[in-house]
Amino acid sequence: MRSRAGHLILENVRLTSGSPVAGKTIEDSRKYSRGATILAIQKRNGNLLTNPPEDTVLDELVVIGTREQLRELEDLA
Repeated sequence: MRSRAGHLILENVRLTSGSPVAGKTIEDSRKYSRGATILAIQKRNGNLLTNPPEDTVLDELVVIGTREQLRELEDLA
């Protein structure tokens, strides 16, 4: 896949307890958004929530974006 900014990459991003988005919902975390798209959330109990609703609390993220977008998201994690 390609976007105007370059290749799109699919990646898992694990949040640390010190992350500003840890424990927040997708909706609440939008102000920290760096352009990457959340495709799914891997919950700690092992469940994979695809196309999660806005009120889903973040755990491990399955995201897609450019290398730059993912790097910025990883800096938040």
